[in-house]
Amino acid sequence: MADLTITEANVGIGATTTQTAKVQMGEAIGRGVPVYKDAADSDKLKIANSDPAAEATSDVYGITIVGGADDGIAEVVTKGPYIVGSTVVVGTMYYCGIAAGGISTYTDVATADIVVQLGPAITAAVIDVNIKRLTDLAGAVVAKPA
Repeated sequence: MADLTITEANVGIGATTTQTAKVQMGEAIGRGVPVYKDAADSDKLKIANSDPAAEATSDVYGITIVGGADDGIAEVVTKGPYIVGSTVVVGTMYYCGIAAGGISTYTDVATADIVVQLGPAITAAVIDVNIKRLTDLAGAVVAKPA
């Protein structure tokens, strides 16, 4: 299975309890994209991935629900229900993909990738965001997948 195909117009907050933050972007970013804060660029948001060749990009901060142009302000879900903009399988855990901005299942994460759990699907359209980094750069398990 490949990364989810996100329909940006369908991305959103999944509940009134969803935690969000507004942060400046360091590049153009769409909606429904896992992002990290780039410490080398004033903590501006950049598109995340789980590529071990660029460890900082796997330190996922959240998933955008409002994106935009470089230096604009994004709104990001950091915890709680998030409307994915794609069909997901209830009970399946989703992860930051190896491709920039991708969201995938565990079967799509290569053994050499840094594993970052985004959260489980709680309906066919909603992931309950609870970000956890499960492996370090050396591939050592720091937490087991749920």
